[in-house]
Amino acid sequence: LQSCSWQIYKTLNSQGLGFSKAETSQLESVLSLYHKARLHDPLLGLPLIAYYPAERFTNEVNLLSKNNPAILQSAHAYEIAAIPFTTFARFFEWFREISDIENAQSAKIMDQILARALQQPENIGGDKLARQIEKAQAHLHAPNLTALKQSLSLVLPEVSQIYLKYQPKLQLMVTYQQQTFSFQQLPNSMRNWIALVGDIVRRLCLLNPNSLFPCQEGTGILLIDAIDHQLDQEMAAVILSRLHQAFPNLQIIATGNRPELLEQAHAFQCLKLENKQLQPIHLDRMKTQFDQIYAELELQQNRDISPEDTLLETVTEPVTPLTVLQMIHQLNPEQQQELLALLTQEHHPTLPQSL
Repeated sequence: LQSCSWQIYKTLNSQGLGFSKAETSQLESVLSLYHKARLHDPLLGLPLIAYYPAERFTNEVNLLSKNNPAILQSAHAYEIAAIPFTTFARFFEWFREISDIENAQSAKIMDQILARALQQPENIGGDKLARQIEKAQAHLHAPNLTALKQSLSLVLPEVSQIYLKYQPKLQLMVTYQQQTFSFQQLPNSMRNWIALVGDIVRRLCLLNPNSLFPCQEGTGILLIDAIDHQLDQEMAAVILSRLHQAFPNLQIIATGNRPELLEQAHAFQCLKLENKQLQPIHLDRMKTQFDQIYAELELQQNRDISPEDTLLETVTEPVTPLTVLQMIHQLNPEQQQELLALLTQEHHPTLPQSL
């Protein structure tokens, strides 16, 4: 099978109600071929196919669900049917599961190191013990949490840490702008984007279970509708390049309305939907037009500046007694006598009568 076609679309009836439909029969055939290929190559991963609709929100952070074997199966990375919204519930379930597993692995390694240290206390110093713990942590097989933290740092540099706090109650904690908050304390837009990036990582980890770098090596197609929703101007300009940096082998198809999305999109294919037709967007031509507009605005601004304003702006040197004396010497004798008379009359009646 050289290629396959699939569709996820929504139609509106006469009452204005939308109905979603998915046609994925050929995709199912492709998946069967992948399963056969993985029998011969266990390192081969499955391709990601994910769609995130415009309605994205974190209604509830479910961290209580655990010990569900299906959460870590590859099939859990695919949606069974097209949905009109997403709450990222599967991401939170997956995060609880992998946190428990990888924390248990870390605890086991720590116990082994401490047990060896207690058997030979005279040969183990504090520095040596710390180096052993650091080395063990580096070799810990924990690609899931590592991939999640690396992807978040690329897409959302303000987020430097994400973890579970078990006591006094179970909470999802996030270090945001150098301060630690519970997940629910974060702004709504930040919660949605953390969950979105986390859910992409979840899918790639499930589809590439034997990869140490699932986000860098995972392939597939990612569709995001209204990607600029809840983004400010600065974030909208860089979101596409950051997503590409975090997931370089994914084909990302995104829709949006903000012109800021095009500011750093010269390496991407950009299209606009107009009159039910897709038309290419010529970014080089748009950049030239914007440069001309900026040049005209700057020229007009320079014309609006009066000569008096220009003169005032050029006078930047501070006034000192020496500069005052130089200015007095530039006066003619009549002007000097008039200035002297004014000074003598108002302030210093004992001043000499000549300069």
